[in-house]
Amino acid sequence: TQKWVDQINALLGATVRFKITFTYTGNYQLENIKVKDVLPVCLQYANNANPVQTAVSGKNIFWNLTNTLTNGQSLSIQFDALVISTGTNINTAYISGSINGQLPVNCQDTATVIAEPPQPQGTLACQKQVWDSATQQWVEQIHAVIGNTVRFKITLTYTGNYDLQNIKVKDILPVCLQYANNANPVQTAVSGK
Repeated sequence: TQKWVDQINALLGATVRFKITFTYTGNYQLENIKVKDVLPVCLQYANNANPVQTAVSGKNIFWNLTNTLTNGQSLSIQFDALVISTGTNINTAYISGSINGQLPVNCQDTATVIAEPPQPQGTLACQKQVWDSATQQWVEQIHAVIGNTVRFKITLTYTGNYDLQNIKVKDILPVCLQYANNANPVQTAVSGK
C-alpha cells in the first residue's frame, strides 16, 4: 500500500522497514530523549538506523538523543530488519524523556510482523482430456459404449523461475474403466484403479 501501518505480512527472508515517530505536546521542552526498540525473535536488525543508534544489545536497539522538542514538534527514527523466522511477532518501541529537565514522561507503541514461509516460485497447471475419434480432437468429455478403448492425455504446464523436479502423477480411473497398460511414458506402478 506504500503506507506506514501497524501490522504487515512478510515472507521469510524479506526486509521490513520500521518508523518510530513521537510528538511532544506541552508548554515546556522535552529533553533527555531515550528510545529503546525491542525486536521480536523473527527479526534481525539491519544496522542502518537514521539517526544512527547509540547502542545495540541482542534484540534491543538504543538511541540517546540530544534533540529537544517544543509543543507540536516530532522526531522520527527509521531502520530495516530482516525476517529470519516465521510466526506472529510484535516489535515494541519505548520512548522516555524529561520535561524542563525534571518531570519524567514516557510512552510506548507496537508494530506487528506476521512472518510467513516463502511462497512457491512457480505455478503448475494440470489438464486431463480424452480423445474424440469423431472430431479427431482432445476434449473434456465423450460418449463411449462398452468394449470401446478410450485414450486419455494428462498435460502438465509449469511456469516458474526454477526447474520443477520430483514430478509425481496419480491417475484414478472410475469403476467403468480398466487400464490398458499402455501409458507413454510408462507408469511407475499400478494399484487397483
